[in-house]
Order: sequence, then C-alpha cells, then structure tokens
Amino acid sequence: MPEELARLFDIVRLRHLGEKLGFEKIIVKNGIMIAFFISNQMSSYYRSKKFSDVLGRIGDCGPLFELKQNDAKLRIISRNIHSIDGACAVLRKLL
Repeated sequence: MPEELARLFDIVRLRHLGEKLGFEKIIVKNGIMIAFFISNQMSSYYRSKKFSDVLGRIGDCGPLFELKQNDAKLRIISRNIHSIDGACAVLRKLL
C-alpha cells in the first residue's frame, strides 16, 4: 500500500475517533494536537453523558490534556504528539 494511502486511512481513523468523542475539528501540527469541541454551545451534546464522560477522562489523564476555552470555543490540547497514530492513541484514552 502506498504511504500516502496509509496516511489517508490514519486521518480517517483520527476523524472517526474525534467524531465519537464530540470533536468537530482536530489539528495535529508541530508536536501539538488541538481538538475542538462542537462550536454550537446550545448543542445537546454539552448536556449529554458522553460529554461529561469525556471531561471526566480528561481529568483522569492528568497533565496529558489541557482544557481551554476562548472566544466561546472549547478545546483540548495535548503536547508531544508527533504523528497521526500518536494522536489516535491519545484520543483513545478518552473513549
């Protein structure tokens, strides 16, 4: 399988994980992963068990995640992520 195709499958896997967790956008760049939660603050997602479970797991993972909010955008940041596989591994901790 060409390397480009394998990378595409990795990206699809990352997007799928992100959707399962309630992220609408994930950026992996320069060793940092930023995962943005759903931007609609009125979304029922924020009142769901899934959201509270994700927040609980973020807290359980200690310094692995930083929870940040500005401009009404809630996101998590994880450092030392140098590949899509690494990003997937970190996100699996939130499932």
